[in-house]
Amino acid sequence: MSVAGIWYAWRPGTPDERLSFSILTTAANTFMSTIHDRMPVILGRSDEDAWLDPGVYEQEALQQLLRPCPSSWLTSVEVSPLVNSAKNNTAAVLEPVVTTALLSSCHSLRQFRSVLSLIFASATVCHCMFDGASAPPDSSGTM
Repeated sequence: MSVAGIWYAWRPGTPDERLSFSILTTAANTFMSTIHDRMPVILGRSDEDAWLDPGVYEQEALQQLLRPCPSSWLTSVEVSPLVNSAKNNTAAVLEPVVTTALLSSCHSLRQFRSVLSLIFASATVCHCMFDGASAPPDSSGTM
């Protein structure tokens, strides 16, 4: 899947040329509405060609593309508030937060270590899922 965006070259062909882009947003789907009232337009593979086709410019055709994706395409994990600052430019800010409840449920140092090792193993698996090796869903919500 991809996000829908637009781009523009300001002052093209001059020393002051600047490229800019924007990611388009739409109303939140059911999943995202618990977090925010807007979300990026997420395109399924089957919609990407139409989005990139300069011949598709009719309002009705574009509105079919600029809709919320199915909630089943999304998942979330709580991450550190460190992600809110550009000063923290490290992948570590995207690691899932270890909840106090999970760690406090451990009754021994051995359990605590086991939980931590599972968390780190899960984080590694999550990173592998986003490396582009798995096929994202098409616009029908299927794989």
